[in-house]
Amino acid sequence: MIICYTIGGIGNQMFIYAFGAAVSAKYNKELKFDITDFNHKKYKNFNIEGFVLDKIFDIKIVKANFFDFFKIFGFGYPLLKMKYKINLNNFFKNVIPEKQLFKYDQDLLNLKNENIYFYGWWQNYIFPMLEEKQLRKSFTFNLNNINDYSIKLAKKIQKQNSVSIQVRLGDYLDNKETNSIYGICNKKYYIKSIDKISKLVKNPVFYVFSDQPEKLSSYKIFDDFNIVNVNVNENSWNDMYLMSKCKYNIIANSTFGWWGAWLNNYNKKIVIAPKNWFANGTKTPDLIPKSWLKL
Repeated sequence: MIICYTIGGIGNQMFIYAFGAAVSAKYNKELKFDITDFNHKKYKNFNIEGFVLDKIFDIKIVKANFFDFFKIFGFGYPLLKMKYKINLNNFFKNVIPEKQLFKYDQDLLNLKNENIYFYGWWQNYIFPMLEEKQLRKSFTFNLNNINDYSIKLAKKIQKQNSVSIQVRLGDYLDNKETNSIYGICNKKYYIKSIDKISKLVKNPVFYVFSDQPEKLSSYKIFDDFNIVNVNVNENSWNDMYLMSKCKYNIIANSTFGWWGAWLNNYNKKIVIAPKNWFANGTKTPDLIPKSWLKL
């Protein structure tokens, strides 16, 4: 049995699922997810949508229960609540934390443990590649949870040389601590990206997606573009669905946009991503696929 600790927004959840799918296939073990922290108030404030993968995609999620945790932790189960403060691997050898963020770790596919609890974010492009065919099937949007506006717009953008532009604001802009770590992609990045796409694509039609579309008025470069401003807060996955239907993508430093671009199945797609994912200089060696352009 493999259990993956799961928290964060939609993009974070998808990376964790992709990692879990890869390692469970390697070990031929049942895959379960620890989503218990989504019940805590402090995490609801961080992510109001909660755990949504089995809602927005046609996949079955097996959620770990007490008996599953007991197989790994035994009577030391209460220590699981201390995972943010201590290295659980010092006490439980079958608890495997992520060693380095944004870096593929081949050793994770060569473990001998019978039952394993994985603890990390697992944000790199290599794990999704290992089970790509099946993963794309798993991440098929459940159209019952896509609103009529998005379904109608998707049909339109698939007939155009559509380009999605993601502008991540929200906590990246309003939270001082988050802003100091991530920052927001500046206007220079979007100007260069739009210019690059305009040179490579004939008659591009731009669609701008943002978690705070009301603040886009300060970005004059978007004045003549289509602003998609209905899919925010509790139904944000509609935006990811629409991004995936565009033929070309310009993403922000956001896992939400990353997955919107990854799910784009157009065989001649062009994806532009920021070269610097973090404002504080954190390196992301294996985050961006080699076929994507970094500006």
